[in-house]
Amino acid sequence: MTLDEFYTMLCGMGIPAAYRVFTKSVSPPFIVYYEDSSDNFNADDLVYSKASSITTELYTDKKDTALEARLEGIFDAGGIVFRKSEVYIDSEKLFEVIYVTEV
Repeated sequence: MTLDEFYTMLCGMGIPAAYRVFTKSVSPPFIVYYEDSSDNFNADDLVYSKASSITTELYTDKKDTALEARLEGIFDAGGIVFRKSEVYIDSEKLFEVIYVTEV
């Protein structure tokens, strides 16, 4: 899956999404995603299979389990395995739910 395809998939949420940063101010809920590493399979001095680790951050101003479930459903439908964690950003008064995926 390319980053463009990943972005198109995230757009299915119906909320603003951007790669790493927004160029203008947006109100929650919104999504930021970025490629943070690769985990390629190498053998015989060749890359046989490429895999990228993509972090997707869902920001909300209140805990929104329904929105989280929608995003997880999109990942499930795309066959994307994820790990999930959450933090509260007190200075911004925002919940940040972090999904780490490999595509």
